[in-house]
Amino acid sequence: MATGSGVDWYDLYKTSAPIIAAFVGSTLAFGYVMLGISIEKRKQLNQELVKRRMKFYDDVAVNLNKVFCFYRAVGDWHILTPTHIIAIKREIDRDFNMFRYILSQSTYSSYRHFIATFFKEFNGPGVVAKLIVDREHLERHMGNKYDFRWESEFADYGVEYKKHEEAYTELMTCLGNDVMGIRAGGFWSSLRRHLRSIFAWRLCHVRPMPAMPDAESGLIYYRPRPSNRTISEADRPLVES
Repeated sequence: MATGSGVDWYDLYKTSAPIIAAFVGSTLAFGYVMLGISIEKRKQLNQELVKRRMKFYDDVAVNLNKVFCFYRAVGDWHILTPTHIIAIKREIDRDFNMFRYILSQSTYSSYRHFIATFFKEFNGPGVVAKLIVDREHLERHMGNKYDFRWESEFADYGVEYKKHEEAYTELMTCLGNDVMGIRAGGFWSSLRRHLRSIFAWRLCHVRPMPAMPDAESGLIYYRPRPSNRTISEADRPLVES
């Protein structure tokens, strides 16, 4: 039917409707295909990420356990010395900083908390980190294998051994969650993570780095032992560096 303007809108509609429908359908089909490809690529990437995290976990978990065993005087602590522990710490630091960007922020923060609980860093140019230990616990459980010469490699303050256990457990839990792809917080945390990945929102909460120790932090401060203290053969450790 023609109108006063000479344009037959009904005929135009009948002619253009199939073209529009075909265009919309093709666009939707293309969108679904691209979405499927994107999901498949994301799945492959996640699988590769899990493999890398598992390899990292296998390497770093052994060293973390060695450090923990020495501080608790359990397991194979008797084949370790503070010199060995500092060397192991360097390996742990290297591994965490190499793999930092495939780990969750909570895991990296837990690693820094672990290091701050177990070691006193930044003691001056050329001075290695000192071990923050519970000396009474070590002397009691190591017996005559406790070497008083080690105390030059200990910090001048310590923490109760239970603090070591808490920091170790927290870090290992975060590492396990990263490997398994689990995040704390359940559904809402997962939803927030997906929204952040889509819109690049920076919503995650980062725990601040541990503060420097002070007198009110519950630390145990030690007085230096006499420098002329002698060590009998029975007091020497089984393995010395």
